[in-house]
Amino acid sequence: MKKIVWIALIGYVAVCMVNRVSHGQQRKFPSSRPNSNQRRRAQKNPRRPDIRRSTQPTAAERTLDRFLNNWERHSSRIRSIKGNFVRRRYDAVFGEVNDQGRIIPSVAPGKLTYNAPDRGRFEVHGKDPEHWLCTGDEVYQFDREAKRVYITTIPPDLRGQAISKGPLPFIFGMRAREAKQRYKLRLLRIRSLRNQDLCLEVLPRFHNDLSNFSRVLVIVDTSTYLPRAVQLEDPTSEDRNRSTRRRKPLSRFVYTFYGKNNQTTLRINSPSNPLDFIPQTLGYKVIHNDQLSENQPKAQRR
Repeated sequence: MKKIVWIALIGYVAVCMVNRVSHGQQRKFPSSRPNSNQRRRAQKNPRRPDIRRSTQPTAAERTLDRFLNNWERHSSRIRSIKGNFVRRRYDAVFGEVNDQGRIIPSVAPGKLTYNAPDRGRFEVHGKDPEHWLCTGDEVYQFDREAKRVYITTIPPDLRGQAISKGPLPFIFGMRAREAKQRYKLRLLRIRSLRNQDLCLEVLPRFHNDLSNFSRVLVIVDTSTYLPRAVQLEDPTSEDRNRSTRRRKPLSRFVYTFYGKNNQTTLRINSPSNPLDFIPQTLGYKVIHNDQLSENQPKAQRR
């Protein structure tokens, strides 16, 4: 129906043009020079310049995309990771402070084991221990002080990717597209770093991640794209005094993956012990949680 109306309209315009030519009427074209009324309107309402943002990515965005893509490509080649690390906990509330007012961290050794795609073991000994285990089907979180273990079943549609959706995906690597959707990312320049190291700032977009940290700094060795250090800032700790605008002590966890010789303590694609991924729940009270759900954007961080 619309096509018929459109053809009829074209025919009507053609007939009118033929009639005007037949009666000797000449077509008048508007003058290209503005008249006095048009000039006055132009002076009152000058044309605003087009300040719309260009769709082309900036140099910083291109550098970030190149870094994330290289990180994803190198992580996809890793079949296993095994090694030791050191955790330093800076407690701004109950921690000890030196003469300069700086927090004295509590130092504890840790051990890390990972098998692609989603079997991992993360364990910290000493004061304030940490221990969680992912078997691929379930996630075990151990509370050694209370002698309890919390077991969360992974739904079938999330199996194989639960590690990247966990609270520490920066250690095991994650996809570039998912990282940009889940976090606000920025590369920082720190003079004290080595030439091959880059520092990635991570800010959570969703409340599920914001409950674990308010900001993360990840130092990555671009020769191997393995993490050298990860700093997680406590979401309940304010890093700035709003009245004086001065820096305040910040509660944070710092995990370092290099030794005294400045070499990495992580070994990739080395044989691992299958017993590392078998949970030992003897002596613990078992508590089953609800199924692990995907990180959903219920409320975004402003």
